[in-house]
Amino acid sequence: MLILSSISNSLYTVAVQGLALATLLPAEFGIFSLVYLFFGLSLSFSHSTLIDVWVRSPKVAWAEYGSVLFWLSTAISWLGFAVALTVSSSVIEAAFIGLGLGAGVYRNGARFYSARSLKWGRVIAPDIFGLVILLFSFYILSMSQNNFTSVLVAWSLSLAISAASSKRAIITNPKGMQAWLSRHKKLIKPLWLDSSLLDISVILTPIMMSAFMSAASFGLYRSISSAALPVRLLLSPLRPNISSLSPDFLLRGKHLTAVVGTGALVALGISLVLVGISVLGVLPESILPKVADYAIPAGIFAFGTLISNVYYISARSHANLRSVNLGRVVETILMVAGPVIGLIFNGISGAIWAFAICAALTGASWLYILLRENHHPKY
Repeated sequence: MLILSSISNSLYTVAVQGLALATLLPAEFGIFSLVYLFFGLSLSFSHSTLIDVWVRSPKVAWAEYGSVLFWLSTAISWLGFAVALTVSSSVIEAAFIGLGLGAGVYRNGARFYSARSLKWGRVIAPDIFGLVILLFSFYILSMSQNNFTSVLVAWSLSLAISAASSKRAIITNPKGMQAWLSRHKKLIKPLWLDSSLLDISVILTPIMMSAFMSAASFGLYRSISSAALPVRLLLSPLRPNISSLSPDFLLRGKHLTAVVGTGALVALGISLVLVGISVLGVLPESILPKVADYAIPAGIFAFGTLISNVYYISARSHANLRSVNLGRVVETILMVAGPVIGLIFNGISGAIWAFAICAALTGASWLYILLRENHHPKY
C-alpha cells in the first residue's frame, strides 16, 4: 500500500509540474512559479502550525486535528485570494488561486494524517481523483483558453476535488484553532522559526530575485527546481514514514550509502534526460530545451535536495530543536547569499550554478548536524 500511495502521489505531482513545463512559455512558467511558491509557503506554515506539532505531540484525535486543519486551510484560502487580487487583473483567476491554496493545504494535512494512520484508502483515492480532474479539466479548458489559464484552473480544481475526497473534517468552533495555538505554543514557536528561515531561503528569496529578472529568466531559474521533480515524487509520499524512522536507523552505514547512492543515481538520470531532450529537440516551444542547457547544475541540485530532505525530515521530527534551528540558519545563509551573489556576478547562469552548488552544501550540512546530534544528544 505504501508503494501504491507513492505511485499515486507521484503521478499526480508529475502531472501538475509536467503540464507546466511542457506547455508554458518561460514567461508564463515564471508567473505560475510565483503561484507555486506561495503554495509552498502555505504548506510550510501548515506543517509548523499543525502537522509537525501533531507528530511531536501525544496522539491527537482526528476530531481536533481535522477541525484545526479546516479552519487553517480556510484562512489561507481567503488570504491567498486577497493577495492574488492585488497583483492580478482577473478576479476569477484570483479566486482559483485562493481555492487552490486552501484546498492544497487541506489535502496535504489530511493525506499526512491518513498515511501516518495507515488509512490507505484516504491516501490513494484523493490522489487518483485529483489526477483525473487535472488532466480532464486541462484538456477541456485548453480548447478555449490559453495554456496559462488552463494549467492554473486545472491545478486548482484538481486540488479541490482531491481535498473533498480526503478524510472529512469534523468542524467545530473556530476558537478551537486559538486553543490549539495556545496549548502547543512551546512547540509551534521553534517550528515557526525553522519554517520562517526555510521560507526565506526557498520561497521569499526567489520572489525577491524575480524583481531583478525578466519573467522569462525567472521562469528558467525556477525550472531548475522543477527539474528535481523526481526527488519530490520519491520523498513527498514517504515523509510520514521517514519522520517515524529513528536518526540512528538512517545513519547506519548501509542506509546512509543507500540514501547517497539513490541521490547520485537520480541526479545522473535527470542530467541525462535533459541532455536527451536537447539532442532530440523535444517540445521546442516549451521551457524544457532551455532547462537542458543547465543539465549538470540541475542534477547537482537534485542530489542536494534528496540528501537535504531526508535528513532534515529526520532532524525536524526527532532532534533537539536548537540543532534544527542551527541547521536552518546554515541553509538560509547558503541559499540566500549563493544565488544572489551568483546573479550579481554572472547573471542568470551564475544564479543557477550557485543555486545548485549551495543545495548540495545544504544537504551535507543537514547530514553533519544529524550525525552530531545522534552522537551528542544534548548538543
